[in-house]
Order: sequence, then structure tokens, then C-alpha cells
Amino acid sequence: MHSAVLQNDSYIEFASDNTVEVMAMQRLKEGVDKGDRKAEQYDAEDENGQPVKYMVEFPGLTLEEMYALNSSKAGTYNDTGGIPYTAIVDPHTGEKMSGMAGGQSAKKMIEIITQRKADLNKKYGPSLSRSVLADVKENQAECDALLAEKGAGKAIVLFNKGYKKLAKNGEKIVTMLDAYKETLLEKAGEELESADELIEALEISDAKKILSSLKSALKKTELAPRVDELYAKIKTKQAEEKAAAGE
Repeated sequence: MHSAVLQNDSYIEFASDNTVEVMAMQRLKEGVDKGDRKAEQYDAEDENGQPVKYMVEFPGLTLEEMYALNSSKAGTYNDTGGIPYTAIVDPHTGEKMSGMAGGQSAKKMIEIITQRKADLNKKYGPSLSRSVLADVKENQAECDALLAEKGAGKAIVLFNKGYKKLAKNGEKIVTMLDAYKETLLEKAGEELESADELIEALEISDAKKILSSLKSALKKTELAPRVDELYAKIKTKQAEEKAAAGE
């Protein structure tokens, strides 16, 4: 199964968008004790730059993590006593949907998983693919970078450009997008408060720069009236200054 399926290019491409593989290797410790090549490890660094040993056959996984997987519920689905054994599991309930003893081809696995996925979508609604989630995360990362560099106005404009296309992927994605937009609007609100403080300090030019960067982005949002209010406040302050100077 490992070489025929998990190392098959077609299956890898399919799995990247459709599955989560969980391996329960009941005889792994025996392989480690015997020095089996499939139990070999290599030196690397983890995501924090700390030294770690990963499994050669399962890059990115440590021996301890492999043991933990075998001790999890994943190790309970094989009711045949034989290996290899493959189970397709409902991710919502943890219950087994299909069980297959013996080796399987990549083509066969793709066919069975596709059918079970259709069953799940019918029962629970459309699923999300990793590629769509990756697109959402990429959009948000770009917006975060622009937020830090140019402010909320630019970030909101960029976010809005990608919103319509991403929102076509269903309600779950729309919920994620709307939650992130609220975060951007909170940042915009903070910038508006900064503009208000600048107006009070009569630093009108700097206040106008903030308002100018936000005005277009905040159209048709609950913050649009606040922008108009601050522009009106600027006019009032300028009129007061002019009147005071005339006196």
C-alpha cells in the first residue's frame, strides 16, 4: 500500500485535495528493534529550528508520532487481524464507512474515496478542498502584509478583489471571509480613531491622509458614516481656526 498508493503520483495529487491519511503500523516497534530499513530515521530541524529525527519512509513524522497514531482510534478499525488493511472513516463521527483487506491500487482507492466523499457531501453538505483553503489563507496573508505596510484601506481593497471569487466555494468559506473582513474593519475603526485624535490636535493634514486612504474602501460599510463625520469635523475645526485668526 505504501509504494502502490501513498507514493503514487496520481494518488498524491488526489489526496492533497481530498483526504487525510492516518497510518497505524502495528509492527513498527518490531521493525525498529530489528533495524528494518523502513524504520530508519534521518536528522532534520522542526518548524522551530530544533533538531529532530523524522522517519525516512514518512518524512515529517517522528517515530513518537507514528507510535501515537497506532495507539489512537486509527489502530482499532482493522477487525481482520491481517495487514495491510485500509479503512475509510467518516470525519464527522469517526465511524468506519468502508474497510478493505489486502493491497489496493491507487486507481481503486481513488474510486472508493470519491464515492464515499459523495456520500458525505450528500449527508453533511459540500466539503472544502485544501486548495480552496490555501487560496483563502494566501489572500489573507497578502492582506495582512498590506495592512502592516499600507494600512487598512489598501488591505480592504485587496480583500474585496478576491472576495467574490472565493465566496463561490460555499457558505463555510463565506463565513471565514466575513470573519476576516470584520478583523479588517476593526483595524479601519482604529485608524479612524487615530484620525479623530489628530483632528483634535489640529494635525489636519495627517488626519486627511488617513481618511483619504479609508474613504473608498469603507463605502457601503457601517464605518462609512464615521468617515463623513470626521471630514465634517475637519471643516468645523478649520472654520473655528479661521474665525479665531480673524479675531
